[in-house]
Amino acid sequence: MAYMSYGRSVEEGMMRTLRASGGRPWVAVAAVLVLGLYGCSERGIREDLREEGRPPAYIDGYIDGCRTGLFRTGDARYGYIRDAARYRVEIPYRQGWDRGADECAKGQRRLQEYMDEVGY
Repeated sequence: MAYMSYGRSVEEGMMRTLRASGGRPWVAVAAVLVLGLYGCSERGIREDLREEGRPPAYIDGYIDGCRTGLFRTGDARYGYIRDAARYRVEIPYRQGWDRGADECAKGQRRLQEYMDEVGY
């Protein structure tokens, strides 16, 4: 499951950077922004899912679900995105959407909890 390990490695990298920044919060914030822009890119996720052999409908669903999961956890850059017709009839789209919404929301919550814990 490349996309899961991909997501974990980005999250773990962000958290290691936060811990290692010591008394320089600007270093941690800059690193989180750079890693976030690179690690959470739609292009990277699409490539990982393609390498796994996931069909295009699954990938579309995962991306839409991920955006929705981020929105649900307070990321105002995204919105609730779900193609209702595809979700109803395309099993791969539905599976991708469900997994993307769940994984992205969980990852965002874990990162936010850690940042709250360390005072960012």
